[in-house]
Amino acid sequence: MDALLCNSPARIAILGASGMGKKALALSVLHERVVRDRYPSRYFVSCEGIPSVPYLVMEIANALCLALANRKVPLLDAALSLFPENSLLCIDSLESFWDNKTMQSVEELHSRLQLPHLSLIITMRGTQRPFRVSWSEPVLPPLQPLTIEISQHILERADSQPMDSFVKKFLNAADGIPLAISFIATLLGKGNECPESLWNRWNDARSTGPENNGNDRLSILDTSIHLSVYGPDMQADRSLLDILTMLSIADALASPIQPSEALLMAQQVTLVQVATAGKSRRLQMVDPVRAFFKKRLQLPEELRNSITSFYIEMLNCFADIAYPAGRAIVLHEFRNSYAVLMQAWKEGMNSPMLAVASICFTDWSRYLGILDEEMIILATQQVVGLPGLRGSCFQALGEVYLQRGHLFDAEESFNQAVDLHREVHNVLGEANNIRNLGRVHLKRNQLDEAEESFERAAQLHSQT
Repeated sequence: MDALLCNSPARIAILGASGMGKKALALSVLHERVVRDRYPSRYFVSCEGIPSVPYLVMEIANALCLALANRKVPLLDAALSLFPENSLLCIDSLESFWDNKTMQSVEELHSRLQLPHLSLIITMRGTQRPFRVSWSEPVLPPLQPLTIEISQHILERADSQPMDSFVKKFLNAADGIPLAISFIATLLGKGNECPESLWNRWNDARSTGPENNGNDRLSILDTSIHLSVYGPDMQADRSLLDILTMLSIADALASPIQPSEALLMAQQVTLVQVATAGKSRRLQMVDPVRAFFKKRLQLPEELRNSITSFYIEMLNCFADIAYPAGRAIVLHEFRNSYAVLMQAWKEGMNSPMLAVASICFTDWSRYLGILDEEMIILATQQVVGLPGLRGSCFQALGEVYLQRGHLFDAEESFNQAVDLHREVHNVLGEANNIRNLGRVHLKRNQLDEAEESFERAAQLHSQT
């Protein structure tokens, strides 16, 4: 708190292992009265379920309520211009896409966020902070486990009965991990199981589940989640496990206006939470719970195919960016669309409609200021036997590269598209991509080559 109030601007990293309460601490700080007075404009952005830096930038733009009409490339420039004086931005779960491939882009983002009127809090699993940031002194050490005394206090508050020997066993077994303690306390507080029964289930889960006999901290956390997922309340409605497994894939599903009794039960045992952004309420999982479901549970194939079909049809239905109703729906479901379509490609689905939806998604991403080619590259690689459709995929990929200023990659993609459209005698597709090559030449100031491309494109257009 002192680092946040005594530095201007403040740069704070909250580090720690999974389940140590980093997010809870950050949110608690954001809602302190002295922090609200010091920072009238506060923004919280979670990286849970976000695949890469461009999507994080989109979430920052969403938090700032950046109008779609103003989402120019580069999107980050437009977003940074909106932070008012004395702003505080909290980025949660930054480790979600922190690896050797993305480390440089994450650090570049943080260097751009170092504005004189913007303070920053990040939460991140592990002990390493991003470089290229002047962190406020003193630098906070990683969060440590709860003491036995604090853990005991939490469990005593949850269970109105005198602490028996089985509850005391949980004190040692949970190893002071706040999220594990929270799961145990919630189950004890509901009173549907006696401590002995809960302890027996803990031992069963530990012996049949994680390696190392469940003694390392990740295994302990995994076991505590297992207790909630396979408790008597959750097992009373088997369909709830399918709903939660859906949330682990499309992890920002819109919350129903009237949540079902089953979903209320999942909230009561802290497996899901409601995140509010403006007028939107969405059900989300914290990362450890999502990881548990992805590792342990799978959707029935029929349900998985239905979800995929829904998002494919939605994107193909709202391919026209100019359609206002489509803009609202696609923006609301954008992250889910990405998650579901990417999983379909990675599972080997090879459907023409999936490729068309991926083209639509890529067009929407460019409109929203997100220049991410990962999905459309998969489409160019996995579409077989349909050269015209593959040519359209290369055209969409070229548009991403061109908008980003990667002219060599754009030219290569447009040339691939020209050849593939020519192969199937798609004159209009060939003409459009020759025109796109003219745009590349213009960017390079190659005026003669640009004129030649535009004239050739015009000739082909006259034949259609």
